[in-house]
Amino acid sequence: MTGRRSIRTGAAPAEYVREELGFPGVRQGVMVEKETVDTAAGEMSRELWYLLTGLSSRRYGPRGLLRVVRNH
Repeated sequence: MTGRRSIRTGAAPAEYVREELGFPGVRQGVMVEKETVDTAAGEMSRELWYLLTGLSSRRYGPRGLLRVVRNH
């Protein structure tokens, strides 16, 4: 199996969740896309994960967040 992950982050989704939905600790909205290829079967699968985090974007940019997700 081979695979790759990509990440997109943004303050706008976090602001909406924080202000409109009442979750004061949210600082970032995150979308992680994971693609996996089963080389034996030749099949590809794709997963999308949507996450919210209180981690600061100054301390945890996209690469740092992807590392956190991979290690979780």
